[in-house]
This record gives sequence, C-alpha cells and structure tokens, in this order.
Amino acid sequence: MHPTCLPRKATLLGWLILLPAVAFSQVPFTLQGKISNDRNEPLVGASALVTGTGSGATADVEGNYRISGTLPAGSYQVVFNYVGYLSESKQIEVAPATNQFTIDMELVEDILSLNEVVVVGSTVSQERKQL
Repeated sequence: MHPTCLPRKATLLGWLILLPAVAFSQVPFTLQGKISNDRNEPLVGASALVTGTGSGATADVEGNYRISGTLPAGSYQVVFNYVGYLSESKQIEVAPATNQFTIDMELVEDILSLNEVVVVGSTVSQERKQL
C-alpha cells in the first residue's frame, strides 16, 4: 500500500462519518406567542401544532403558548386551531441562525360550522326493594 493512500482513506472515512451528522443535525427552537379572537380575547385551550413533528402546545388562561424542542433545519407549517374558529397556519424556517419565533395569532369565528347544538339526555329508573 502506498504511504499517501492512508491519509486519503482516513479523510474520506471522516467525511462519511460527519456528513450524516451534519445533514440530519437537530436545531433547538422556541416558538411562542398568544392566540386570541378578533375581539382580542384569549382563546384558552387553543392549540398550536408544528405539522409533521408531534410538537405542539395549548394556550393557557391568557392565551399564551410555548413550544420548544429540536427539529432538523427546514420549513415547517404551524397550525392554530380552536373549536368554533377557522384554522390558521404560518410557515417558519428553522435554521441555526433563526430558531426563536414569536407568532401572535388571531383566529376568526367559523359561523357556518357551529349552527346548532343538540343536547340529548336520558334517565334510567330502577325500583329498590326493602329486605
């Protein structure tokens, strides 16, 4: 084996080991903000979900949410939902240089989806006998 072949093989091996680690590296990120309605009232329990990742949060009593974790660098859709309101989404670009996001979302009432509420109740009567 020629003496100059060994450093070349070591360099190639080093690149083969490091390339997947760099390509699939995880970037820490934080996404926070407030979810409210068009009257600026907080939507308690509204959800914010980063699609395709399993990362999400629900809004607290003041409408604030916070999602933090790690993701591979790339583009992601954040979907905001609340019962009786139209869903909204925003795109974020996660990268080492841009990993802190603040998105305040105002959701609009969906008048067409909640046009009536049906309440059903039933009772069961049972006779009891004395021994």
